[in-house]
Amino acid sequence: MKTLLTTSETRIRTSLLEVLHAQWREFGVPFHSAHLTSQLEVIDPEALLWCSLEFTPTEPRFAEGVHAWVCANRTRLNRQRLNKLAKNAPQDPRAKRWLVLDANAPASASPPRKKPTHTTKPLGNRADGPSTLLLRSRDTLGNDCRSFLIVQLIGNPRGVRLRDVANTTGYSYRSISEAATGWERAGIVRIQHGHCVLVKPAPWSQLLRCDAPQVVTIDWQAAYGAVIELLRTLGKASTNRFAADHPLVISAIHTTDDELDIAASGAERSHAPALDLLRSACETAGDRTRSERA
Repeated sequence: MKTLLTTSETRIRTSLLEVLHAQWREFGVPFHSAHLTSQLEVIDPEALLWCSLEFTPTEPRFAEGVHAWVCANRTRLNRQRLNKLAKNAPQDPRAKRWLVLDANAPASASPPRKKPTHTTKPLGNRADGPSTLLLRSRDTLGNDCRSFLIVQLIGNPRGVRLRDVANTTGYSYRSISEAATGWERAGIVRIQHGHCVLVKPAPWSQLLRCDAPQVVTIDWQAAYGAVIELLRTLGKASTNRFAADHPLVISAIHTTDDELDIAASGAERSHAPALDLLRSACETAGDRTRSERA
């Protein structure tokens, strides 16, 4: 039973690392992802970095690529969101890692004065597809809640609840509402009872170089948080020699399944390959646990 629990933990960890590698690859980091070669969902840079900090102490090559991107793209990160994540979880080891990384990253992207002592592949260009839409939006609208709001509106032609956008991004509802209200005065959106709809999506899709039907938005902050929590729970369970069918293990897997389903925001699994890889890994762990109980 212990072996089975360890196998499930390893599978989920491997799947999560593959998703992280694939998303950083879309940002130009020279990483490889064997199973995620198709078009990815829109990437949330802060959720990606915050999750990645879980593995930087144990994955040195991964850490090098992440640090290189942050140093070259510090202004493209929303440090306010990351600082809020760190403030809200002061006991999480990632909080200290973020503060150290932020303190050591240059204020602007400038070439190093000295050649690095180790040889790593240089950063490449970011992908042009929907995966990097949020970065393009920031380049266009600025690095604040408006860049998130427009991406959510493009990816959801029937509109979004402003409250949901606030919950997904970590911005206050007031900030999101004020941005949307300003756009309503300009005739860009319609708002009714907190539900916001983009009036003319086509010009925005053209401006941001994206095909609206291909834009899939995921609550990555919630998805990554759920999987990290599951991995930590499975690690503790394995250390304490819990059986694979222990109620704590079963509950943790079921909770993660539910949270990943919510994070998908109704997206079809075939249109969300990165999230689907995580869901499949968790489902496999759950299936093995159920078969063990039987």
